[in-house]
Amino acid sequence: MVGVEKIAGFIMDSKQSKLVWYVIAVTSIVLMANLGAILDSVLHPDIEYFDIEHIVVGGVTAFFAGLLVYLLSRNITYLENVLKDNIDANRAISQSDSFWQSTFDAMGNSVMMIDTDGTILKANKISNSYFETQEEIVGKKYHEVVHNSEFFTDNCPLIRTRLSHQREKMVMEKGGRWFEVVVDPIVKQDNKVEAIVHVVTDITELRSVQEELKQSEEDYRKLFEDHSAVKLILDPQTGKIQDANYAAAKFYGWTRDTLKTMNIFEINTLEKDNLLGKMNRSLSKDQSVFQFKQRRADGSVRDVEVYSASITMGGKTYLHSIVNDITERKKNEEEIKLKTDQLIKLNAQKDKLFSIISHDLRSPFQALLGLTEIIAENTEEFTTEQIKELVQSLHEKTINLSNLLINLLRWAQTQNGTIKCTPVNVSLAEMINETVDSLSLKSLQKQIAVVSRVEKELIVCADRNMIQSVLLNFLSNALKFTNRQGTIQIDADFVSSEQIKVSVQDNGVGISKEDLGRLFQVGEKIGSVGTEGELSTGLGLLLCKEFIELNKGIISAESEEGKGSTFSFTLPACTGNA
Repeated sequence: MVGVEKIAGFIMDSKQSKLVWYVIAVTSIVLMANLGAILDSVLHPDIEYFDIEHIVVGGVTAFFAGLLVYLLSRNITYLENVLKDNIDANRAISQSDSFWQSTFDAMGNSVMMIDTDGTILKANKISNSYFETQEEIVGKKYHEVVHNSEFFTDNCPLIRTRLSHQREKMVMEKGGRWFEVVVDPIVKQDNKVEAIVHVVTDITELRSVQEELKQSEEDYRKLFEDHSAVKLILDPQTGKIQDANYAAAKFYGWTRDTLKTMNIFEINTLEKDNLLGKMNRSLSKDQSVFQFKQRRADGSVRDVEVYSASITMGGKTYLHSIVNDITERKKNEEEIKLKTDQLIKLNAQKDKLFSIISHDLRSPFQALLGLTEIIAENTEEFTTEQIKELVQSLHEKTINLSNLLINLLRWAQTQNGTIKCTPVNVSLAEMINETVDSLSLKSLQKQIAVVSRVEKELIVCADRNMIQSVLLNFLSNALKFTNRQGTIQIDADFVSSEQIKVSVQDNGVGISKEDLGRLFQVGEKIGSVGTEGELSTGLGLLLCKEFIELNKGIISAESEEGKGSTFSFTLPACTGNA
């Protein structure tokens, strides 16, 4: 470029203008014309020097010489323009090269241009500090500068690029710092690598951040993904499950990927708006512990206790929820509550029962003591008929007291589980007839008609002794509270394919609505006597209720004062097996 400028300068300086060239050209023409004439006169002495031939020859010579000068002038002009353009272009290239070099040197990464043999053709200034050398690295071998080695290292990206004609990368460590090396080929049109661009970036800080991120991810995985507790990350605005750990996948029965596509509303049974409100309460820290029912993949519903707290990830607030399965705990709590309620109820019943027992036992004993005292002190004064009446009264009170003690014993057995229910297939008609026969004397005394309309084909599956006791109690009460010449009717029929209902209906005195609601209640004493002063133990109906329930039946009563009562119970129908 310098040589061209010198040549151009020499031409422009020695040839000041086109006029000089024209003068030279004209002078050359004249000289050439005269030279032609002289030569012609020498060669042709017989021709005059300035005759017409000489003039023609000189003119022709001058014409061609002029044409030559004209063409020469055009070429010189073109040459001047070309030289000027070259000078401008070279100056622009020089400025561009200077700008490129400045930009090249300003880069924070080491950038080198390397030929295919590994020789460094160009390098920016920072390359020296990258490779800790003060020497000029241009002209040296790449591996000497980068790797301090006499030969190319294994897996060198420069060698791989030279073979693949594609970008190659590697990460290397040097002097406690980490570098990323990126190599790009400059390929000719014939697909040959002309040179290689070698860029080295210091990634020490980036690698440190990556290591911290990796450690953070490992910590997160330990705290979240691999934790044994069921954990979910929820979007509190939409309810979308952002993340779920392996324990959650195991608990719910869906894979982690599937859970991440689901919404918490697909799992929680709570109504959507209500659940959103609870999530907002977690965000505002008004409440952090909730109990829900949640569905699982197999359709089962579990009771869970959820601990929720807000966390921020990527500039957005989410809910971090820890889910505990409390199904068994809830069952245990319900059982404990049920047992507690039962215990409280039983204690209350026991207190009432003891109160009734003390009253019912005390009254008969006092009556017995009174009668025996009267008989003991006044035996000589009573007639035979009077003594007979006193003894009869004593006998009745003793029987009533005996029945009371028997009922107490049976009730106690039902409460502590010592009395067992043993169901067998038994004929209702047979049991009812036996009971009616056992009470025939009483019915005859009061002239009460007892009619059984129970068919022989009705077979129940029940404990015979218990049902016999219930029938005896129902019929005894019916006889007790029915006036002379009254009627008692016993019916039985299917109420379903699996249940038979038995009813004992009388047209006696009936029961008030108040007393009707207190029947079958432990501790409730209904102080009524029969139509002819018959006494009641107060525990008969309670035992009937216990016996019927042990036989998987239901006891009930209907009554209207002055019109009579109907006592009923259901029992399982016979299915062919006892």
